[in-house]
Amino acid sequence: MNDEIRKKVKKAIEELPMSQAEFARQLELNPRVLNRALLHQGKTPEVWEKVLAALGYRFTIEKIED
Repeated sequence: MNDEIRKKVKKAIEELPMSQAEFARQLELNPRVLNRALLHQGKTPEVWEKVLAALGYRFTIEKIED
């Protein structure tokens, strides 16, 4: 996950009608785990999949053309 995506996700979470901790608990995540994911720490693939799905996004990759 790059910093640009992290910033966009963090902004989307801030726009929710709940705190970041409440959002994490809604996803059945420990709030610390979500915070670490947003700070580029910890095991993030599973966390990002849950977070993005809950916000209506899909985690995809795209091959860079030569």
